[in-house]
Amino acid sequence: MRKVAAVVLAGLVLAGCAMATRVPVLVKPLVDPGGEGEFTFVVMGDNRPWWAGKDTVFQNEYFAENIRGANASGGEFVVILGDLIHGYSKDMAVVNRMWDDFDRATSYFELPVVPVVGNHDIQDRKSAAVYKRRIGPTVFSWDYRGCHYIALDSEVVGRIDRIAGAQLAWLKEDLKRAGGARRLFVFLHKPLWRFGPRERWPENRWNREVHPLLAAAGVDTVFAGHDHEYQRYPTRDGVNYVVTGGAGAETRGGELEGAFFHYLVVSVKGRTSCYEVITPDGRVPVDYVTTQSLEAHELDLNIEPLESLPKDGFIEMRARLKNPVASEARVTVTWDTKGTAWQPIGQKAVLAALRPNDEAAFAIQAHVTGRLFPLPSLKVELADDTESTKLLSWNVFTQALAKIAPMAMEWNVVGPFDLGEPSGADALKTGQEAYLLGWLPGWDGMLPPEKGVDLAAAYRGKDGKKIRWETLKADKRGIVDLAAAYTFAASAKSDKPVNINLNRSAACAVTYVYSPAAGFHDFTCGSDDSILVRVNGEEVWYKHAKRTLKTDEDYFSAWLKEGWNEVLVKIGNYDGSWAFCLRVLDAEGSLKFALQPGAGAAVAKQP
Repeated sequence: MRKVAAVVLAGLVLAGCAMATRVPVLVKPLVDPGGEGEFTFVVMGDNRPWWAGKDTVFQNEYFAENIRGANASGGEFVVILGDLIHGYSKDMAVVNRMWDDFDRATSYFELPVVPVVGNHDIQDRKSAAVYKRRIGPTVFSWDYRGCHYIALDSEVVGRIDRIAGAQLAWLKEDLKRAGGARRLFVFLHKPLWRFGPRERWPENRWNREVHPLLAAAGVDTVFAGHDHEYQRYPTRDGVNYVVTGGAGAETRGGELEGAFFHYLVVSVKGRTSCYEVITPDGRVPVDYVTTQSLEAHELDLNIEPLESLPKDGFIEMRARLKNPVASEARVTVTWDTKGTAWQPIGQKAVLAALRPNDEAAFAIQAHVTGRLFPLPSLKVELADDTESTKLLSWNVFTQALAKIAPMAMEWNVVGPFDLGEPSGADALKTGQEAYLLGWLPGWDGMLPPEKGVDLAAAYRGKDGKKIRWETLKADKRGIVDLAAAYTFAASAKSDKPVNINLNRSAACAVTYVYSPAAGFHDFTCGSDDSILVRVNGEEVWYKHAKRTLKTDEDYFSAWLKEGWNEVLVKIGNYDGSWAFCLRVLDAEGSLKFALQPGAGAAVAKQP
């Protein structure tokens, strides 16, 4: 590498640590002994190529555009927050070609580059060895211009998505050594502060173990990527949290959701710092996309629930939209029915110019000539007084299904079961594509509850621990967050931090559905990661995947007998978040759910 190099020059001091002995960056030596000078540096994340087959190698023009912008920014170095290559190949020759093209692309930087490791860069010990040979250490720190910088590794093999063990111990010592720095900055790939429990998020390992260390040390900002978006999170105990993942990887969603290409320019002056968000079209305010703005946008569009499905297949959904921007805007709502059985009557609604916070009503009409699923997608385009276009996208059709396709809200759950560690033999057995999707060796074997449900039984779970059935409730969206449930339960039983490993795990969840008559019913489900569904012991759906949960992503039909039906769901977790949801189309409102056959039956409702 020309710019990405394992060299330390005068003007850059590596904090001594066992985790790393060198910094993978060339920083120009500058004379600034007081450490009080004004300067800037650049932060960007997720430049990796877009998926183009298993041999995805070449960096894209979006990354090149950000490189040109960074060169013109006046920044003195750039930090890239992981997902530097596409990765996820077991062929190390292909992986090395990916790194060769990363070298080629980054050679166009006119400022030094500090790489941070991401999940696309390291997945196993082989890819970790290539990374350390080609790039350098994954955990390190450095001092420059009187500031202290820390790079952490969210992809430690065996401890993915955790800052734990030797890395956590090193972080504690490194923060002690950084006591005299005028500003402290932390960089990592995944925004671990938001992993884990949703409603009880302070119990997340990061928020319980890492954040207090950063707050006590006076850390200024934590920068993460992974999500291909920009989002500013609330400041907590003086620590700013920012996601910046717009360096070149494909974006998802709309501009007002943070899905745009960008990078940050961080300015340090005296003992203060701030940053700007730079897009190909210029600058946007740092509060352009915040946690609060995203929560507010969830309320900007509302669709009235359908009371029933007309027999002729005609559907009309009534909706209200509030102008989500602080200026007058002409609004266009478009629904995309490609690949669905929906035949739209009109493809869009154009609303007159709306002033800020003004609302307008419109209707979505269509004929459904077959199955209701998959559902159409919906996008909102806003043309404001600056003539710029801003997009929002909502999964709003799920709002319309609340009455006719209720979520299963209560489950008997047992887990975690151990699914084992994948090996090279699994790649040959399952095929390259399945292996790269996060193959779980024990996934295709039947767990004890699949062979026969006994809610009074105990089983041997992960790490040999005895596990029993417990009752879990879905959140208001119908999602059962297994990672939250198991992490919180373990933490609640101990006064000390709990090191619970949910990677390569599975759980079984059971609920019972009463049907007054026999017949086929449409189901949908979503999962993070793999999912298998059995109805009355018969497998009716199977999906092996390494993915983030999306409501209604999978859909299938299953026969419900007259009376009580047992629905068992097996959910596999490769790493990170772990959750599932399931709903049943019930236009007549005749189905009832219960935790046990005949006990506590209630008409299924989504709150």
